[in-house]
Amino acid sequence: MNELLEAHFRRVLETDSLFASARQEAWEKLLSGDIAEALLIQDETHSSIPQSSIKGLGAACLVLENGVWNEEKSCLDTIPEEVVITTFRKAVRSYGFLVTQSFSGTDPASLLNHALFEDGLFLYIPPGCLCPPIQILNVASQPTATKNVIFCGSGSRVELINNFSLASWYNESFTIDVADGARCTFLQARPERAVSLRRVVVGRDGSYDEIIAGGSRTEQVDIALSGEGAKATSFGLWNNSAHSHFTSTITHNAPATVSLQRYKSVLAEGARLELTAVARCLPGSRGAEARQKIDTLLESEHARYEVKPILEILHDDVVASHGATSGKIDEEALLYFMTRGLCRQEAKAQIVRAFCKEIILKTPYGIFYE
Repeated sequence: MNELLEAHFRRVLETDSLFASARQEAWEKLLSGDIAEALLIQDETHSSIPQSSIKGLGAACLVLENGVWNEEKSCLDTIPEEVVITTFRKAVRSYGFLVTQSFSGTDPASLLNHALFEDGLFLYIPPGCLCPPIQILNVASQPTATKNVIFCGSGSRVELINNFSLASWYNESFTIDVADGARCTFLQARPERAVSLRRVVVGRDGSYDEIIAGGSRTEQVDIALSGEGAKATSFGLWNNSAHSHFTSTITHNAPATVSLQRYKSVLAEGARLELTAVARCLPGSRGAEARQKIDTLLESEHARYEVKPILEILHDDVVASHGATSGKIDEEALLYFMTRGLCRQEAKAQIVRAFCKEIILKTPYGIFYE
């Protein structure tokens, strides 16, 4: 086990009595298996470019500093007064029934989060509340892990932009409950050296939409469509030369549920992408629709990728489709641009932008920075 993780675990265990037993149990399970490769943990600390400002955002910003909500540095001016914002630890006392589900994961990344988390954020959007866009800014100058719980009451609306300024590895988990008729949009800015986990439950006629600027080293998303008419969309774009591992699972548990998983990637020299998209239609999912599409553009013959669109159909009365494409930049397209005055590099950039445009236009914010 990585010595950095060991030291971090011992430190949080010594200072925390509230979750000591849960931490110890998770740590012992971690020790029983080899998780280093699955989690892609690195023990070096190096700076990253701060992304504390995202174009187009309003004033609402919640700052998590080394895993702890910093109210003084946050801006709450435009957030309705009825919205409950507090730390994960404080929420345990008043909203325990909502918080305890964040300990349900048993995969290695979840166990690591159970064992190492410092604190986190609890956000309750009451029924019928219409929230302005809220930026969650994760700032870390040391190895950090957080647990975050978001509850969207019936008929509420909220858009969350999860942003990062990291100087070390980061492990975060989100438990998001979207009640009947509520709508939650989640935008994930591009984190580096991060393990990101999201578990989402969507109620009757509720909707959850996420847009991911891929870049985290490991990211796992589990979405359960548990109420009739529930909907979920997951859009993602990877444009880097790093090693990324992404898994998205959408489970249809109720009738007339709808899902779309749409991902694109541009892989440069040295890039390695492992992407798995799973859509499950369970026996109670009559009339469900599940669609998947994954496209990969290779900028280098040395880039490596493994893409798996998977459908698991356990009901006859559903509509489901999946597909994946991959290829290099077309030489004829390059020639077309070059005959109109562009150099080869500029022509290549134009083709890449056109390929990415579908995903980029899903959000007005600059989370897909160059």
